[in-house]
Amino acid sequence: MLDLKEPEFTKKIPVQQDSFQWTYEQTAWQKTQTDVITELIKHKQKVTSEQPFRLAAKAASLTFQDAFVREVVKPSANEFSILNFRVIDPIKITKEEYTNALMYGKISFKDWEKYFDWKNINVPFKVRPHEPYDFVVDSAEKFLKNYPLFLDIKPEDEIQLEDNVELLLNVFSPKKEVLEENKLIKIVAQKFPNPSLNETVIGKKVGQEYSVNDPDNNHLKIVIVNAKRKQNVELTETLCQQHFPEFGSLENYKNTLVNDFLTENAVNLLTEHWVNLLDYLGGQVYFDIADTPYRKILFENEIQWHKDHVPLVGELLKDYETLSFVDKSDEKSQQLKFMLATFNKPIIKHLLFDLIEKDTPEFELSDEEKENFLQWFVRVSQDDPFSPEMQARLEDTLRFVRVAMYSAKYNEPELYYELKHYLKWKAFQ
Repeated sequence: MLDLKEPEFTKKIPVQQDSFQWTYEQTAWQKTQTDVITELIKHKQKVTSEQPFRLAAKAASLTFQDAFVREVVKPSANEFSILNFRVIDPIKITKEEYTNALMYGKISFKDWEKYFDWKNINVPFKVRPHEPYDFVVDSAEKFLKNYPLFLDIKPEDEIQLEDNVELLLNVFSPKKEVLEENKLIKIVAQKFPNPSLNETVIGKKVGQEYSVNDPDNNHLKIVIVNAKRKQNVELTETLCQQHFPEFGSLENYKNTLVNDFLTENAVNLLTEHWVNLLDYLGGQVYFDIADTPYRKILFENEIQWHKDHVPLVGELLKDYETLSFVDKSDEKSQQLKFMLATFNKPIIKHLLFDLIEKDTPEFELSDEEKENFLQWFVRVSQDDPFSPEMQARLEDTLRFVRVAMYSAKYNEPELYYELKHYLKWKAFQ
């Protein structure tokens, strides 16, 4: 379960200080009292000697809260040892004492760093183990001995389904006007419900010329330039140089395959670890924060929205004006608790991610490590490596790996030490 030791902290700050010059001057104080009396008389309410002072004090306190958050709390985020203001949940801001001219404020926070004791979340799960290194190397060697390559078919062989075919195309209109001239196109030999160029090459041979008309009665003259068929062959040094010159050698290509597998598997396992963590916390946290002022965010806002927009949730919630359902085990209560756990996850994810990221050491890959990770990322996503979108996704992935690795270090150490060994990043050594 979560460690709820000292879940909040309070700080008393005098209003009049360098970072916050807000005073309730005598004239403003008198005006507030006058406004209160005027409002009471307008509504024909009895005015007692204490009432104007008490109500005016309340109005002054609200003004103070707004100004305090705007001018003290947000600019002083680092003073509260937090990453950003999102992590702060102000519980209450109240006046401690004041005179006609000066007010002292007391601000209380939910201390999420202590609420989420993220280094001691005893989660009842275990991620499946990483594949042994020797097994990965052995698998790569077997794969290279039975490698799927598209190789040229022999001139005497007929083109078959799924062959990759290159055509030289000339297209003429019914009036013999040239529409396309010597255009090279690549197609896959396939059959479709309707007539297609892909089907016309089946059964023909490389070098063969033929003609067809398209549905618009345009005349197509076609020459089959080349055809390749996927075949499983042993990838030799010569074939590697011919098809994958960017790797330099067969040995380098094998090492790349091994590292790609280990990297992708590591990211997948870290994702599984992170999802399991959020699933667990999503089902636990609403019990613990339900009766704190944080419920204003989670319950009064989230739940009200779902009441209004999600009929099933509204139906389940209508009988629960309080949080009594958390102690019940009937089917309806269980269903509602499951939904609330789902609502919790986005909030928990951001809080937990920010807290772990703030607590972890600086994470910097060497140029070589970052380049290798980028190349793996490009091979997996097949996107432009120089696009801003790709760079942003790369940085986000690296941030995730950092946070998930340090979460695993404390909450699933076996996984952490195994992945640290296979990623071989100096940052984790």
